[in-house]
Amino acid sequence: MFSLRIIFLGIGLFLVAFASHIAVWRIVKPSKQMLWLTIVFIVLPIGGWLIFSAVAGPHSEDGAGWTATPLDTFLILLLNLLLSAAYIMSYPPIQAGCPSLKIILAVNDSRAEGMTAEAIHRIFSEDILVSERLEDMVNDGLIFVKRDIAGDDLVSLKNETIVISWKGYLIAQMFALYRRILNLPLGKG
Repeated sequence: MFSLRIIFLGIGLFLVAFASHIAVWRIVKPSKQMLWLTIVFIVLPIGGWLIFSAVAGPHSEDGAGWTATPLDTFLILLLNLLLSAAYIMSYPPIQAGCPSLKIILAVNDSRAEGMTAEAIHRIFSEDILVSERLEDMVNDGLIFVKRDIAGDDLVSLKNETIVISWKGYLIAQMFALYRRILNLPLGKG
């Protein structure tokens, strides 16, 4: 039966992963962030829970301890997986400073004076909006760049060909399916 204990344990696994994420990222920010987010939020909690369950073993039925049934374990890990997936999907725009977030922060910083549309436009440049995102996607292995002999700089991608990797393809297909389910047009915001 579904209980508060299962909810607390599932959320607890997520919170331990979140605290680990903050601690690790403050010490060293990994170059392949999406890979490490997956490891920290999904692989380690699942592995940790399974090891804990194996070491702790079953407890007595007299109420002295709690035995996690296979269904309990599944529900705990599912809750952790759902929370982790939601966080991992929201992480890129938060860490990259999505345009909406940058606008809100800039308007907030302007306080009562506010900002004109022209002032908001000056916040953004093509380098901020595109080049940094391309670098992030190359670092995460979602895309790669077919380079000519002279092209070594990621910032000068104007004449380079960008090709999607298999990981990028899987993510693109997942989001395309998600948009179809929500009946949203593909390729539009």
